[in-house]
Amino acid sequence: MNWYKKAQQQELKIPCETEENRYYRAQEEYLDIEDTEKSNILREFNEARKNRKAKPNSQPWSTIPAARLIKIWKDYAQYGVVRDERGMDEIVNRIIKNIARLAINTEIVGHTQINPEQDYEEDLKYYNIKKKDMERLQYFIQNDKFSDYALAPLQKIAFDLLKARTYEEKLLLVDKALNIVHQRGDIAAVFVEGGRKTLSYLANS
Repeated sequence: MNWYKKAQQQELKIPCETEENRYYRAQEEYLDIEDTEKSNILREFNEARKNRKAKPNSQPWSTIPAARLIKIWKDYAQYGVVRDERGMDEIVNRIIKNIARLAINTEIVGHTQINPEQDYEEDLKYYNIKKKDMERLQYFIQNDKFSDYALAPLQKIAFDLLKARTYEEKLLLVDKALNIVHQRGDIAAVFVEGGRKTLSYLANS
């Protein structure tokens, strides 16, 4: 059996996923990522407070490499396609993860309706983080790693990225997210190496 016939048969066995199902699947996937990052953030704090050499506001953070971002965007502008698919996947994964981390940070510092001491009770207990440690935890994640206004539209983009089917669609969604954080210059550095300077260069290229 040739590969084309085999692919056709496999396609017939898989029911077409509806737009609604794709949305709910993406939403569940994003919430799982948030749960994972919540655990990561609390674990990182727990490790940092045991390390006397660690700075009090030393939350680990990774960003999108500026050079790779610029190269992929320039290629798209020139050719109309994403040539570096692996690089695009890495950018998408990083931006979704950082949106999730931003969301958890924003809850921890008390800028949402969530009460972290109550809603994170089991997680805090697991990492032996007590009420007296909360102020230190909040200081640990400072340096503009939370957002009051940009979070909701960024989370919507994260859902859409998890639904996206083509690399070009992913690029346009990431570009939309970067436009949001560029306008909110205080969080640009949370997403991209070089922060607002990199995004200004990208916008003017």
